[in-house]
Amino acid sequence: MTTGEIISIVVSGVVTLITGILLFILKSYIGDLKKYRRKRESEEKAKDELLLGLARCSLLENYYKCEKQGYYALKEREVYGSLFSAYKECGGNGVIDQLAPKLQTLPTSKPERPGQ
Repeated sequence: MTTGEIISIVVSGVVTLITGILLFILKSYIGDLKKYRRKRESEEKAKDELLLGLARCSLLENYYKCEKQGYYALKEREVYGSLFSAYKECGGNGVIDQLAPKLQTLPTSKPERPGQ
């Protein structure tokens, strides 16, 4: 075996080793990216659910307050309408859909009591 053949074999082995190391590093990096992406997606989903829950809570609270006082003021209608639209746009549904029409039937000002 000549010196040139030995150098060729060594260089070939070194290139194969470097390629293997680079592929291992790349595979590890891609795996880390996938884990990070899954974690971010999970966090985003949790935030979306949290925001929907807070919006649902606020909408329900507003409904029960208006129902108890017997009227649904114009200012509250504007706020409720904006929040309801955003809630629906984010995928909210269910009970809130049933409450919105009930709110619309309430008067916009406090009812007069007899004798006032």
